Amino acid sequence: MVLEGVRKGWGPRPVLEGIDLAFARGCITAVVGRSGCGKSTLLRLCNGLLAPDAGTVRVLGERLPARDPVALRRRIGYAVQQAALFPHLTARENITLVARLEGWGAAALAERLETL
Repeated sequence: MVLEGVRKGWGPRPVLEGIDLAFARGCITAVVGRSGCGKSTLLRLCNGLLAPDAGTVRVLGERLPARDPVALRRRIGYAVQQAALFPHLTARENITLVARLEGWGAAALAERLETL
């Protein structure tokens, strides 16, 4: 995943400006910062839920917006927070929900959970 010269703002207020990042394939990355610093905006840009005002975002070599954004999102990992979590599910069930819907086998699920 590569971001080059990315800018995203809300109205005249820039939230992210001049962002150049590269995330190595297969690595787990945590985005940490104070409230309102642009963490969620960055993650939404990376999975195609938002489009940058300037710059480019590439995921698995494909420039966003993707031809099939849903298929692309299923190929990357993204842990949701707060309102997107199901309160009646355990942490394990929330983390593996999409993989289970995609038909992952028990061994693949166990391996991914161990990695996470």
